[in-house]
Amino acid sequence: MDKTRVEEEFVWNKTRILHPADVYPESLYIELTSRCNFSCKGCFREGFTEDFGDMKDSTFRAILSALDGKKAKRGVKRVFIGGIGEPMLHPRFSRFFRELSTRVPVIELQTNGSFLDDRRIDYLIDAGLEKLVLSYETGSLGHAAGSSLDEVGVSGNFLWQAIDRVKKAKKKAGKRRPLIAVEWVLTRESLEDLETFAAAVVAAEVDEIIISNMLPVSAEGEKEILYRTDGCRGGDPMEPLFRSIRHRIHYTIPQFSLKTERSCSFIESNSAVLRWDGEVAPCYRFLHNGMERIDGREMELIAHSFGNIAKSPLYEIWNSREYIWFRISVSQSLYPSCTDCSLKAGCEYLRDSSGNCWGLAPSCGNCLWARQIVVCP
Repeated sequence: MDKTRVEEEFVWNKTRILHPADVYPESLYIELTSRCNFSCKGCFREGFTEDFGDMKDSTFRAILSALDGKKAKRGVKRVFIGGIGEPMLHPRFSRFFRELSTRVPVIELQTNGSFLDDRRIDYLIDAGLEKLVLSYETGSLGHAAGSSLDEVGVSGNFLWQAIDRVKKAKKKAGKRRPLIAVEWVLTRESLEDLETFAAAVVAAEVDEIIISNMLPVSAEGEKEILYRTDGCRGGDPMEPLFRSIRHRIHYTIPQFSLKTERSCSFIESNSAVLRWDGEVAPCYRFLHNGMERIDGREMELIAHSFGNIAKSPLYEIWNSREYIWFRISVSQSLYPSCTDCSLKAGCEYLRDSSGNCWGLAPSCGNCLWARQIVVCP
């Protein structure tokens, strides 16, 4: 790569496009491990067709080297520790977290909360954790398999115990951070728990609730979805409930039918996702090999990497011509809308995510994240 190059030129439909080629991502999503201590049937980890793994020390050192560079210090504003696994399962989680927290202004963590004892909570608060996102699922597809919130008991559940511990530790330390968010996946079955769940979140005085639809990986899971991808408008099952709590808590909720507008939160926030083995992906959807089901049809998801941070500098990967053009294409919606295409029934491109009929690889044509049907923190 020519390190003096500051612009990259592309031509699309006879239009000349200039894009900066001397920039750094503003946000990094880092997956320390793809392992998890739960096997929720509703999680798209259940559709993985690859082995699970933990980040090696050498890969982590490459990340630290990238963050220590002058350009990174001007560019990277936020690190989000998450991915598809449970990050606190990594044997060196505490050391990795501390190293990252000293290098970026904002560090956030997503966890299922089952490892949040008092010692770890004090550690995270002391290290400057900005936001804690707690994931929890109910029903037969989630953590409390076969049980509703009423049956499990809100007060006795580890999620609510973790929230209580964090709040008490913040008060003791005299700190207002981390902010606490609770993420929950909505299905036909868990819809029965929604009112109880929302009331419990409000009562716990957390800062945010994040609701997402489920991305099914099996025919069983597809029966549980509440949204429509057939071009018809779906009803919003949460609208009456959230009218009553609208001014009591900050919340993010998904769409329940296709929108014309498409927007990728990873691209719009200038984010890169670093897999446990160092591969640099554009988003969660292309982080792992797996399967997904949309409109009753199974699609093979093929992981897509623009480079490996253990082999090439992150700066060069981010500014590669291939990665720049992918970001331009997605941000400007220069890709087909497969979910509402009249030809999708017989389309060979929908067998897998490797590419689409407009030539973009990988294919975002039927991505439910871009439609805000599936939501990530």
